[in-house]
Amino acid sequence: MLAIGPRLMLRPGSCFWTSRPWSLAPLLGPIFLKRIRSIAADGTAVLLAEQNVGGALGAADHGYVMQTAR
Repeated sequence: MLAIGPRLMLRPGSCFWTSRPWSLAPLLGPIFLKRIRSIAADGTAVLLAEQNVGGALGAADHGYVMQTAR
């Protein structure tokens, strides 16, 4: 989780996240999704691969859902 901060300080044009960071600390999931939404609002393109469909779609402008990895 500490690796995210320094990378964001570089103001990247895009970033990719999986559910891995918050799967280690499930209570932080809603906080991460809220922060990802604010990062996207600042102009950074975010690609999020997440198993929590409801949470991910709540933080997304667009969503694609895969069922059984297809």
